[in-house]
Amino acid sequence: LKSVPEWLFDNFFTKYGIGGFFVGCGIKEVPAGLFKNWQDAQSFYQTFMGSALEKIPPDLFKNCESVWTFNQTFAFTPIEGIPPQLFDSCKNMIEFYHTFEGCTSVKTNVPELWKQFPNATGYGCFRGCINAANYDSIPEDWR
Repeated sequence: LKSVPEWLFDNFFTKYGIGGFFVGCGIKEVPAGLFKNWQDAQSFYQTFMGSALEKIPPDLFKNCESVWTFNQTFAFTPIEGIPPQLFDSCKNMIEFYHTFEGCTSVKTNVPELWKQFPNATGYGCFRGCINAANYDSIPEDWR
């Protein structure tokens, strides 16, 4: 399985999010509208952790206004970059724990989530993203 259709979760929803659904699978891409009906989802815990995901659609979480945590969501994936607007709709964010940990393929700037969400905790959010262009400017607790 290298991709999934946009309608995959059209008839499925849990307000607690979708923890670990794609962990370790060979999925390389996901459509931007995959979570379009998830306005009340609160968490995306380990959703793509360890998968083969290479690219994150900028609007993946566009309608996810109630999310407050992205814990290890993309950890240890070969993503090549992180769209700066990825979390723009997520106004309730308080946790970015290890969200992109081990994403060594990221070579572009990572989004400055510590500025976008000044009240959020980003412990280890970018840990191991040593190839990111702005790695040295990431606050210590976020890396």
